[in-house]
Amino acid sequence: MKESRKSTINNQKSIIGDALKSAYHQVNLISLILILFLVFFPGEKSFAQTNSEFRPLKDFGTWTSFDIDKKIKKHEYITWSEQLRLYQNSTAFKSLFSDIGFEKDFSKKFSVNLDYLMIARGNYQPLQHRLYADFNFTKKINSVTVEARIRLQKKFELNKLPENYIRPKITLKYKIIKPLKLFIAAEGFYNVSYAESQFDDLRFFCGTEYYYSNSKSIKIYYAYDRNINVASPVLMNVLGISWGIDL
Repeated sequence: MKESRKSTINNQKSIIGDALKSAYHQVNLISLILILFLVFFPGEKSFAQTNSEFRPLKDFGTWTSFDIDKKIKKHEYITWSEQLRLYQNSTAFKSLFSDIGFEKDFSKKFSVNLDYLMIARGNYQPLQHRLYADFNFTKKINSVTVEARIRLQKKFELNKLPENYIRPKITLKYKIIKPLKLFIAAEGFYNVSYAESQFDDLRFFCGTEYYYSNSKSIKIYYAYDRNINVASPVLMNVLGISWGIDL
């Protein structure tokens, strides 16, 4: 009997110890995400040297999107997305993004997708077309998922020369509970179309993603979108919402 009680007490201690260790690691991971966000999230002084001669036009907008992924066979998907963007304090139509693509998962850690994107814009501007390829890498570390993406993009517009971009993006996601995740992300637009290649846009995101079923999700986020190294920079504060469905 005494041995049984002793064994039970030891098991309880082991369970409590494991729970404390898990909580400790989660607190450390949350702290790491917060530190990275505070370090890399830009303030006005961050761009003082990069763009000191141009004061950006500040605006607020909303991005609303709807995404569908359709599985066609094992590890292969057709993707479709529509996104409406408003600007001028979210009172005027800016653009509508229509995106269709093909995605292939080569493993749990690596996938590639090829997409065509058409952008309809306001003020009678011509349609803009983009072709791009994404190379996606994923790494899970306990409750944190690290997602790295390299996008190779070519942009076409009437009466303009095509422009080529390399768009790196890194995302950190933290799973609070199974259906709910917090995330932060950073993305750069590196223009390689001209002799002096340089970044001309930077974006930073923070938000939450919630799966309310196995195939349906909603994402709510804030985005800081800042032009740099351009003559007429714009700084956009964006509130975004996105619905996703897997078929």
